[in-house]
Amino acid sequence: MDARLWAGQEFATIDVGDARLGARVAMLASRLVEHPNSSLPNAYGGWAETKAADRL
Repeated sequence: MDARLWAGQEFATIDVGDARLGARVAMLASRLVEHPNSSLPNAYGGWAETKAADRL
């Protein structure tokens, strides 16, 4: 199954108070599934996205 499709289905009903945050959770999860052996900065695509994940 495609990681983005899986994450979208898995986190479709997550309630984090803001739809944008729910979309970010799904995006971060899909990237971790796509790159399970990578470091977090490599899996997320850079330092800015890693920092945003940390703030979440």
